[in-house]
Amino acid sequence: EDIDGYITSVHESGARIIRTVELILLMSEIQTGSYKNKPQKTNIYKDVLVPLNSKYNTDAHKKNLEFSVINKSDFPFSNVDPDSIMHAFSHLIENAIKFTEKGKVTVLVENNQMESLVVTVEDTGAGIAEEYMPKMFNLFSQEEQGNTRSYDGNGLGLALVKKLCEMNSVS
Repeated sequence: EDIDGYITSVHESGARIIRTVELILLMSEIQTGSYKNKPQKTNIYKDVLVPLNSKYNTDAHKKNLEFSVINKSDFPFSNVDPDSIMHAFSHLIENAIKFTEKGKVTVLVENNQMESLVVTVEDTGAGIAEEYMPKMFNLFSQEEQGNTRSYDGNGLGLALVKKLCEMNSVS
């Protein structure tokens, strides 16, 4: 049992390190202008969110969370780089699951009154404190600081999401 616990701990730590390195490399590519953004007509629901549903459904169920991706759009297309937009939604969904202790995470695809595509990631987590909101997209910024933080992370995820959205001219 002890050895299994150690192996699990090493595996999880290794996965966190790899993810951090990947985030740093992607952010570096974006900041230096070497990331090749290739916008194309993309079905956000089918080509981006359905694969992410498969990926994150297991993580949500491990935490006993209800997880769903719902399409209410007749035309869920946008002219974006599919890889970068998948990275953005991946981080948003991952954060929603990470910071939600009970309840649900829902990704909703719909069109607003002006027929623009809107994708919302909603969760029943604690939310973000009002006073932290101006800092939430800053590199390496986290709402909780220090070694006693409740959650893992390095403060790159939301900063990266913002950059990826700006590259794709979406908000």
